[in-house]
Amino acid sequence: MNLENGIGLWEWDLESDLFYLSPCWKEMLGYTDDEIENLFSGWQKLWHPEDAPKIDQNIQEQIEGKKDYLKIEYRMLDKDGNWRWILTRADSIKTPQGKLIRLLGTNIDLTRIKNVEEETVQNQQQKQAEEKLLYLSCHDSLTNLYHRSYFKELLQNSKLKQKFPLKVIMADLNGLKLINDSYGCDLGDKMLKTAASILKQCCREDDIIARWGGDEFVILMPQASWQEADYLCKKISHSCSHYFIEGVPISLTLGVAAANAAKRDLMPTLREAEDQLARQKLTENRSAKNAVLQTLLKTLAAKSFETEAHTRRMQVAAQKIGRKLNLADSEFSRLDLLITLHDIGKINIAEEILTKKGPLEQKEWEIIKTHPEVGFRIAHANYELCHVAEEILAHHERWDGKGYPQGLRRDEIPLSARITAIVDAYDVMKNGRPYKQPMSKEEIVAEFKKCSGTQFDPELVNTFLPILE
Repeated sequence: MNLENGIGLWEWDLESDLFYLSPCWKEMLGYTDDEIENLFSGWQKLWHPEDAPKIDQNIQEQIEGKKDYLKIEYRMLDKDGNWRWILTRADSIKTPQGKLIRLLGTNIDLTRIKNVEEETVQNQQQKQAEEKLLYLSCHDSLTNLYHRSYFKELLQNSKLKQKFPLKVIMADLNGLKLINDSYGCDLGDKMLKTAASILKQCCREDDIIARWGGDEFVILMPQASWQEADYLCKKISHSCSHYFIEGVPISLTLGVAAANAAKRDLMPTLREAEDQLARQKLTENRSAKNAVLQTLLKTLAAKSFETEAHTRRMQVAAQKIGRKLNLADSEFSRLDLLITLHDIGKINIAEEILTKKGPLEQKEWEIIKTHPEVGFRIAHANYELCHVAEEILAHHERWDGKGYPQGLRRDEIPLSARITAIVDAYDVMKNGRPYKQPMSKEEIVAEFKKCSGTQFDPELVNTFLPILE
């Protein structure tokens, strides 16, 4: 018997009933050599009562010649009173005439093996956990790049001073807040992971990459020339142009700074790279955010009724009202932008809700009612759009104060939001929806008169009806 692997030998002479169980096996079960008699009955006494019938049946079938090989799992009692699971295998030894005279077999202690395996697994799991903790202590869990704290420690490494000249590149993922507010943080996380992957693919083997902040990355290029740093920036920008996540383009703005052997502290170099990044963003940010915004509008048009034609019809009607009110040119531009973006908050609402033909359930209606607030956040995230954010938030308010989300009433509602509410309702009434038949001009006029002073600003209705007629 091998105490390490839990396997022992046994032999049973059927003619004499002598039963041999190897001493090492007895020892592993906790018995001395003379505590188990060398008879078949001595082995039987150790069987679990529930398993004994099964063992007897299998042995009897082998004795009767119904099977030549025994294989059975059962429980055996050790000296400490514990039941151990045993796998017994045995071959038949027969005379030339075919008479069974002996069974020769092995016992395998499954409980011991299982315990060893579990201990091995536990050790492996503990080692893996320790390795994971060590990894997380210096890596960002989302992007698998080094995190800010560890990167700052690397900057203090004396060996780094031997790799001058150094170049530091700061990178910013454009439009992340706009993406998070529009599509949700899951898509934002995908964008960050993709950006990290692009950086790893483009950088040299010795370059050190870290996630510096929420949407910022930093690259440290040891022994790099300006030409090499410029080439890496162009390579990153070119790679980004090939990546779209759910239709949204990936865009990184980059800033570069240099450090030589005379600079012992590298933090000023990082700040210089951040300044370069900020200056670069002034020229690039507008086009990057506009690209994201155009993607949002295309996505919204594809999943709902907020098409470009719907928007244009609303703008034409709104301009007619604006001319009657003698709005300034700047107010016309503001009104056009508001109408373009008024339902942008529907971007992350499921298409089946937006295009449902039947009436909405209460839960679905509550989801729809969140879109002014989402639209407000999206507009607020973009400097060029934030001046219409309040109007986006208010475009479903009612004159009588029964609208949403704030319950504003009368002149508390911005004028452009009140105009948008009228022209939006008009276009839906005139052109219909799958769930709503188009209305005649007479029906539309009657509806506006009915809702004047409750849903709509009565003065604006009075201004719009002559235009409509």
